[in-house]
Amino acid sequence: MPSWDVFIIIFLVIAVGFGFIMQRDRVVSFLLSIYTGIVVSSVVVEPIRLFFTGNKTFANSVWIQANISPFTIQAVVFLVVAFLVAGKSGLGGKSTRGLLSPIEIIAYSFFNAVLLLSAVATFMPPEMRQGLQETSKMARFIIDYRLFWTIAPVLLIIVTGGIRRTSSSYD
Repeated sequence: MPSWDVFIIIFLVIAVGFGFIMQRDRVVSFLLSIYTGIVVSSVVVEPIRLFFTGNKTFANSVWIQANISPFTIQAVVFLVVAFLVAGKSGLGGKSTRGLLSPIEIIAYSFFNAVLLLSAVATFMPPEMRQGLQETSKMARFIIDYRLFWTIAPVLLIIVTGGIRRTSSSYD
């Protein structure tokens, strides 16, 4: 049976390959949509959980009695928001060329994948996250360095944006 490390490596390779198809501006747009998904899912998980446990009503009359974990709610909201924002934002419509473009695409695509994995792992209950960390070295690395994965893409945007503006290859 393949380990989680194999799954993570395959996911990272697919994400980088998909990044080349999407091009730099769309990859950056998706990165920003991941941040949006993290923020929105963090804010709405509790009200949605209360609604699904029957402790909060919608329009003073509708509620649902279900047993849905906060992890499931947060992961679903995160993914829905991230993909909706990425698809409907209208950002990233142009493609840029330049010497750094392939390197930027690889870096942004890698950070998209790792940030996505890190966010989903953060939503897990602690015992589930601990079990994942015990069975996968890569998952442990991704989870342990969550702060880095959250900040590094922002720094990359700042640095490459500055290089791109001062570069003569910018169209």
